[in-house]
Amino acid sequence: MPERSEWQKIKTEYISNANISTRQLVAKYGISYSALCQRCAKEKWVEARKRKQSILDAKVIERAAEREADRAAATYDAADLALETVTALLQKDVDTGDTISVSDLKTITGALKDIKYVLGIRNETEKAIQEERLEALRREKKREEQQDDKTVTLIFKGMTDEEAQIAGESWSG
Repeated sequence: MPERSEWQKIKTEYISNANISTRQLVAKYGISYSALCQRCAKEKWVEARKRKQSILDAKVIERAAEREADRAAATYDAADLALETVTALLQKDVDTGDTISVSDLKTITGALKDIKYVLGIRNETEKAIQEERLEALRREKKREEQQDDKTVTLIFKGMTDEEAQIAGESWSG
């Protein structure tokens, strides 16, 4: 039987390494599978591993969101600069009294459409479609969360309360 410090090392490895199995730990540390499973259940290693993974997942999502926000900000800055440039060119032509050629007007219009696209400016129909998609995703996430929260209760017929409790405890771990 491993010493307390050895058990702590095994537990830490199990919780922090999502790719290692209990069988691999048994082989690595030369301990019995049943002893490992009992310790794992008693100290709730699986729950601790899930909590650790959830924390890691949240950090990954947060970092990805930060990178995406940085990219979006850079895109907005570039689109804003392009818009200022187009506006300045138009204002120059107006101030000098120059006429704008049809080809220049088409180029400017195209540039404005591109800026609109880059900035994500949408018409009402596009906005409505996006809102519907978001709402569908929210409903799907809610359904998944509700499925995760289901608890199963076993009813043991023909047993005394004490027998059912013992059977339930042996079933859970």
